[in-house]
Amino acid sequence: MRTREVSALALALAACFPAGATDKIEDQRETEPLLGLAAGVPAVALIAGGLAAAAALVSRGREGNDSTASAGERTLSYNSAADFRTSEFNGQRGLGVVKADSLYYNGHYRWYVGDVSNPAAGTGVGVKIAVADTGINAREASTGSVIAIDVAASYDYVNNRAGSAADDYGHGTHVAGIIAAPRNGVGMHGLAFNASVVNFKVGNSRGQITASDAQRADMIARAANAGAMIINNSWGSHSSITALSADELRASMPLMIEASRAYVAKGGVVVFAAGNQAAPQPAVQAGLPYRITGIEPGWLAVVLG
Repeated sequence: MRTREVSALALALAACFPAGATDKIEDQRETEPLLGLAAGVPAVALIAGGLAAAAALVSRGREGNDSTASAGERTLSYNSAADFRTSEFNGQRGLGVVKADSLYYNGHYRWYVGDVSNPAAGTGVGVKIAVADTGINAREASTGSVIAIDVAASYDYVNNRAGSAADDYGHGTHVAGIIAAPRNGVGMHGLAFNASVVNFKVGNSRGQITASDAQRADMIARAANAGAMIINNSWGSHSSITALSADELRASMPLMIEASRAYVAKGGVVVFAAGNQAAPQPAVQAGLPYRITGIEPGWLAVVLG
């Protein structure tokens, strides 16, 4: 993918995880995604790209033991973390901040000593991440990079049809690239470059999130059924979580709340942007566990410094 910058702080925060809108509650359906600066360097947006670090960590834990081969029968393809610091790696500066090179090398070394079965452990291999955004244009013409998308599990909630929807706004593609752009020797690669993505289009061509409460609940259930146990949401409302009561939230998004509880209970992780306005409190969606019980263990609100 083309060289891009992300908030290094956002990546670091997410990596630490273990495993036309108004301020009225009735208008929460249409909220703008958190977008970068028009000048070219995203000031926020791809905050949740940092969740790919969590995906990479998950991939290491899911590899399992391999008793069929000993370390003596294996050969290291990489001798240190420095071997991962390619031009692609340097093309996404946040990778160095979160020490992604060490993550990749540690996964590979665990394979070498027989702890895991895949030599690509630590790179997102075997991990599926749901991206709820404005769609994804998987192929980048200038580099030939193609983001791996689970088309069968994807859904277009703007046009109400199954499959992977194109991005007619640009935000979703950028987010997905930060998370899972492949490592192919050109441009930059994503943090979890061997992960696949489930594409949930919930935002329209104006960058507004139009999915209803029922649609958001359905999206969460689809993610769980597809095995995508991380959901990224680089968007949110302009209202802070402290502006609304628990009763108001339960009245406005009852289905999403229950679906979120079920998802977290299964081990799912929901990532939300806290907001672009440097407010003292996070936006409604990011701060939901402040008012709603049963979701805090799997909720990650990402903030920028």
